[in-house]
Amino acid sequence: MDSHALARWAATTSATLVLIKIVERWRALRQIDASVALSSTSKLGNKVYLHNVTDRPIIITHWRIYMASGLRHQRDVKEIDRAESGAHRITIAPLSSHVLFFFDENHFNGSAEFLDGRRLYIEICIAGKWTRTLSLLPCKDPLLDFFSRKLHRGRK
Repeated sequence: MDSHALARWAATTSATLVLIKIVERWRALRQIDASVALSSTSKLGNKVYLHNVTDRPIIITHWRIYMASGLRHQRDVKEIDRAESGAHRITIAPLSSHVLFFFDENHFNGSAEFLDGRRLYIEICIAGKWTRTLSLLPCKDPLLDFFSRKLHRGRK
């Protein structure tokens, strides 16, 4: 085997392995989704739905719900609730959902005054994978506002 053929084989093998890794990461990111159902009273409480969208069960080792502002949600962070690792493991069956309830002292308000320009996030750690952060309640996003202003300036 000459050196050019060996180089082509090595490049093809490397590219294939990189593609496989990218597909694995994309599938891992798409394995869970979240949504929220708000209630106006603390007696009824709020519900956060965690949806397993894969054909395999997943285990959530810990989670936290927080509000934050900024593009990378690093500023003005206010934690609402959390479940520590090992204390509250959740197993979600394939293609099904799990509900987290927040009532009485854990109830959070979803009004614009309460959010005050921030977004509501849930951070989920899945066993054997990395942590995934999902937005539950979007509000004014500075990046989206910037682009919408740019688009509307051109239209008169």
